[in-house]
Formats: sequence, structure tokens, C-alpha cells
Amino acid sequence: MRGWRGGVAVLRDLPGAWARWVADRVRPRSRARPGRLDLSPEEVSEAIRAQGELLAERRRLQEILELIPVSVVLLRPDHRVAFANAFFRERFGEADGKTCFEHLFGRPELCEGCGTARVLEGREPHRWTWLGPDGRHYDCHDFPFIDADGSSLVLKFGVDVTSRRLALASVRQAVSHMRTLFETSLDILVSIREDGSIEDANAACAAATGLSREDLVGKDFASCFAEPAKAREACLKAFALGKARDLPLRIKHQDGRVTPVLYNASVYKKAEDERPGVFAALRDMSEQLAYQDRLVEALGELRRSNAELEQFARIASHDLQEPLRMVGSFTQLLAKRYRGKLDQDADEFIQFAVDGAASMKRVIEDLLSYSRLRAGPRSVRRVDSGEILSESLANLRLAIEESGAVVSREPLPPVRADRNQLLRLFQNLIANALKFKGKRPPHIRVKAERKGPDWVFSVADNGIGLDLKRSRRLFDLRPRLQPGSDSQGSGLGLAICKRIVSSYGGSIWVESEPGRGAVFSFTVPAALEGRAER
Repeated sequence: MRGWRGGVAVLRDLPGAWARWVADRVRPRSRARPGRLDLSPEEVSEAIRAQGELLAERRRLQEILELIPVSVVLLRPDHRVAFANAFFRERFGEADGKTCFEHLFGRPELCEGCGTARVLEGREPHRWTWLGPDGRHYDCHDFPFIDADGSSLVLKFGVDVTSRRLALASVRQAVSHMRTLFETSLDILVSIREDGSIEDANAACAAATGLSREDLVGKDFASCFAEPAKAREACLKAFALGKARDLPLRIKHQDGRVTPVLYNASVYKKAEDERPGVFAALRDMSEQLAYQDRLVEALGELRRSNAELEQFARIASHDLQEPLRMVGSFTQLLAKRYRGKLDQDADEFIQFAVDGAASMKRVIEDLLSYSRLRAGPRSVRRVDSGEILSESLANLRLAIEESGAVVSREPLPPVRADRNQLLRLFQNLIANALKFKGKRPPHIRVKAERKGPDWVFSVADNGIGLDLKRSRRLFDLRPRLQPGSDSQGSGLGLAICKRIVSSYGGSIWVESEPGRGAVFSFTVPAALEGRAER
């Protein structure tokens, strides 16, 4: 072994003290002396290699301990910190040889109920939860540990579980909230296993069946219904399709009562590896069905009443026409024969009678027209609203010429309507504009604008306008019977317009200010594109 005296150079990668100890005590077998190790150079080399590997392994272990996101601490029996990894130091600072209770809590003596003391005494691992001085929660594990020199230590691991605790608290709160909703729901709520048995049920289910929750859990879901086969089919449908919607069932009570319900359900899984279940919600439909029956009955009664009223209006209007015609004829004859032959009061009284008869005649005619308007249009089809407007203007030609009115119009679209009713609608609104003209010649403007599925028509004028606050019942049925009224008409024109528009499901309204004219607008469904309508 050339240069064996320089054996220390061979051991230069090991700690100096340990290398000098080996060089001083280890000699080749040929030169061995009593009291020294009798090792061959090969054995020395193997020992050096093994020690090098051990030190390398310890360095790797230390590097790992420095990197892991867990607090790792070694405590001596006197509770002084022998080692602390980077995680611990970053959270709590350098211990500098202090005891754990001094460093972490600023205490002069050991903490009450210290887990580390129990580990040192009993040599048994200990687990505990710790709220650190940084305000975070740690899941701590303490283990008895024997160092290489035989001294007793405590190895402490601390895992930050703050986020997990917060998440668990949030989950618990959500579960508690859902359970509260489950129990307080007015709907019957049930979770059903794949075999059709009830897994859970709320208080509403217990009330509807007369069974306690304990009796319901494990019970066949279908057996709770008046028609078990139908209920079982609804449950199987939910499993097969993933959901079921608005299926009518009848749940039965222990006392024999039956409650109609509407069944809705969806498939759910608590976890991917678990078998699916069905969550069902059943809504008590007793009140809705009773209300629906009452509504159908009321609608039937209303239809009968409306039919009777319409029949009465037609009969009354028709029967009144003949005596009214006689009254009108004779009062006109009196006026013609005796005007100027009696005194002035007599002439005025006779004229009142003539005007009253004429006014009554107009009211009766319009009442008869109003009663003939059904709840729905008689002949709805595609019509050209522009042509119908032209026809209505032709019917009003004399009134337009006498008033000196100007009617301007924009191109009007095809719509879905009853031709005669739309003609009446245009005539009434234009006649209304002519009737309530101001000092200037009337100027009437007619146009239409598309809004969604409807056309919005408007008839605007420059007449006297009206105060909308004082005209809340403008479209109501209010016959004008006062003789000598400022305007000639029955007072039913706008009521007839409203009934026509309402028959199409539309609406009619007015925008106006006194002295600034009025704009009457109404909606009519647009004609279907691309095909004729009949």
C-alpha cells in the first residue's frame, strides 16, 4: 500500500475527525499491533465506502425534510429543539436552542397536558390537534425516537389542516342547510334505492302517509301509493331515463285518505363507485285540482251567463227598434207639422224628443253590434290591412270631405284578422278623430310598426285631445244617452274597438294631452309567412 501513511488523503471526503480516527487506528494486518483493529486494506476501503453512503443518505434525508410542506421537529428530553426543518422555521422562526414552550408560547414552564412529555414517559406515539400561534390548525404526530448515540428524542410531525378544517366546516354547514330544507319542505321528498326501497324521507312524507320516518326507511316506495304498479313504473322510468317529470300519482295515508300528487324525480350518486338512487319530489295537488275544478265550473257558468246576456241584448235591441222607430217617426211628424205653430218652448221640447229618439237608435244599433262580437273572431285569415283601411276611408268619405280632413298613411302589412271586424276598428278610430277635431282642419296619420309576433297600428290626430287622468274608463261600455250632447254618437265606439282587439289577444291604448291631439294604438297578430291562411 504505497503511501499508507498518507491514508488520511484517501479519507479526505469524510468528516476530518472520523478520518483521522480511522487513519490512526487502522493498519495493514502485517503491521498490526495489540489494541489496534486488525483490518485489511480492502475492509478499510469497504468501511469507508459504507460510511460515505450513510452520510450521503443522511444528506438526502435532510434535504427531503427541508423540502416537505410539513413541520418536522426533534425535541430533546429537556424539550429543547434539536432540529427544525424549513417549514417550521418559516412559520415560527429559528428556535436557537430554546425549549418548545419558550419559543412557541413564551412560557417559562412546560404546557399543561403536554403530549411530548407523555411520549417521553410512555414511549408510545401520540396524536393531537394544535392551534399554533399563527392562528392555523395542525394535525400533530409525536413519535419516540432514539438517536445514533442512544439518546432519547421526540420526533414531531405537524400537518397544516386549516384549509381542510374550513372545507369540512363548509361541507357540514351545507349538509345542515340541505337537511333543514329537506325537512321543512312542504313537498314530499324521498330518496329511493335501486331496489325500490326508501332510503330517506322528510316530515311531509311522514304526514302524507301517516308513517314515521323510521317506518318509512326500508319500506317499498310503491307500497305507499293507491296504485303501486303505477308508482313502481314511475320510479323505474326515472332510473331508465335519468329523470321523470310531472307524472300524476296518488299517495295513500294509513287512515285510507288518498292525496293526488305530481311526481318528479332525478337519478343521483353519492360517489362514483356507489349504486345510483332516485331523489323524488312529490307535490300535493289537492288544492290546485280543486281550484281547477272550481275554475272550470266558473268558466262554464260565465259562458252560459255571457250567452244569455248576448241573447238578451240581441232580443232587447231588436225588440226596441220597432217602438223606437215609431217614437222617432211621430216626433219627427210633430216637429214637421207643428213647428212654429206653438210657442218656442213646445218647439224646443219636440226637438229634444227627436234628438233623444235618434240617440237611442244609435245606442241600440251599437249595442246590437257589440253583442254580436264573440269572444273569438269568427273568420280569422290573412288579410291586407292596407286594403281594409282604404275601404274604411271610402265609407267615411262624406265626413272627411265635410270636415276638410287630410288623412296620411304609410304602407300597411298583411295581418291575421277578421276582415269585417278590422274594417269596423279602423272606421271607429278615424270617425272618433273626425268627431273630436279642434279649430284646425283634422290631420289624421295611420301607420304600423312590427314588434315581435304582432303589428302595432296607430291612428294619430291633431284634435282637442283628452285628459287621461279623467278618462280612465275611456274604453269601457258607457252608452251616451243624453239628448243634445256635444258629439253625435252612442259612446260605444271605443268599447267596440277594445272588444275587437281583445278577441285577438291584443291590447289597445291611447296617448294624449289636452289640446295636443291623441294617438290610439292597438296590436294585431302578424300574418304567417310563406303560407296562406283560411
